[in-house]
Amino acid sequence: MFFKFYLFAILSLFIFFISVSASFWPDDQDGVNYLLGIEQYDLIFHQPHFPGYPAYIAAGKLIASILGSPERACVFLSVFSGTICLWLISVMLRQTKNPQTALLCITAIAVNPVFFEFSHKIFTEMPALALLILATVLLGNPDKASGIRWFLSVAVIGLMLGIRLSWWPFAMFYFVKGIRSGKGLSVSGGLLFGIFFWFLPQAVIVGPKELFFTGISFTYGHFDKWGGAIGSDLEANNRFLLFAIRAGEAFGWIGSGILLTRLPWIVFTLTGIFIFLRNRNFIDAQTKTFFTAVLFYMVWVVIGQNPEKVRHLLPLIPVFVLALSPFIEKYQKTAATTILIFSLTLPLNYAYRVQNNPPTVQLLKWADSLPLSDVEFYCGNSERLFDRYPSKQRIKNVPSIDHLQFVTKSSWPKPAERYVCDDIPGFMTTEKPIVVLSARKGDPVDRALKLYKKP
Repeated sequence: MFFKFYLFAILSLFIFFISVSASFWPDDQDGVNYLLGIEQYDLIFHQPHFPGYPAYIAAGKLIASILGSPERACVFLSVFSGTICLWLISVMLRQTKNPQTALLCITAIAVNPVFFEFSHKIFTEMPALALLILATVLLGNPDKASGIRWFLSVAVIGLMLGIRLSWWPFAMFYFVKGIRSGKGLSVSGGLLFGIFFWFLPQAVIVGPKELFFTGISFTYGHFDKWGGAIGSDLEANNRFLLFAIRAGEAFGWIGSGILLTRLPWIVFTLTGIFIFLRNRNFIDAQTKTFFTAVLFYMVWVVIGQNPEKVRHLLPLIPVFVLALSPFIEKYQKTAATTILIFSLTLPLNYAYRVQNNPPTVQLLKWADSLPLSDVEFYCGNSERLFDRYPSKQRIKNVPSIDHLQFVTKSSWPKPAERYVCDDIPGFMTTEKPIVVLSARKGDPVDRALKLYKKP
């Protein structure tokens, strides 16, 4: 009774705080693509972009028909998924740990700034994480799991690929693990069932030929042009350092707020990691398997994803706390104090936020507030927002700085004023910006936008 009451209280508080702090604006172009896809699914026009996220879009369409807008549907999906993640982690921990440890661990995850923020954002990662943890719970101890458990677990992972196809390393890991455990028929059937549940309807709607060639084109662009993978044109410099920084952000060691709210958490968790490395026998087989699967996925993140985006590292957060759970159980009072201090990072972030709108939305409102109606803006990825929320001004996409002159010359008649946004790839200048649209304090996605007046 004690456990159920406090679990309900933690989940209720979590839902309340993420709901009142939520913004219904998309944070970047991917969020806009999801919203456009819910209204009219079209991979050719990136509504959304390949792989199309069919399971996510289908759920969004259903919920939007009830709540009245794609924005509310996507935020609801993240809120619901974040809450389910916490509940499922509590289920995992109750199997091997006492109730107090389970409550402390899910609280530590709930107040993690990255987890908290993505639990009310328009992204697919949180619903995918909920399914991944559900698959882990359904499987239980992989060494003792029956064929039906393997089938259900891998089927859920197959369904998860309809939300985050880029999380394919998890499917590969559990598929190989199942075969090595002698459950090859179960995992093969489960994975095929989970994938075909969303793939067949998508192929029928899009068309097999269009789906195939769109996938080839997008994959080429991801690995060769703009995806941020190793070898692509937009490969991030110092990608291993960036990955380490984002991992530190996911763990709660660095980021917004003041250092004093994070310092006890840093000391406590680093001590726990040291003990964990000295004696890994404290971790049960279920957690070890989940931990290994996440490490396998992280290799793919380093190689094939953009390490600048912390959302790719979301699975690190629950597995990090699960690995620390024996240490948290041993020093519960210290853990409770540490987590309480760590939780103060969130109110400090929101207390000092100038506004709760992403920089792209600030750009939309600033552009519409100009007294002139004949103004032209040249933007990079931020231009995508205006496909969903039209402005009274003209907003043009510039794929790279090499195209800027061509795009500006294509305007006729010449606009009264022109502005260039610094999110155009390759843009550099020493001039002072006309306006700076600041990132929200504590937000893991925002990047400030600067506008320059073009003569």
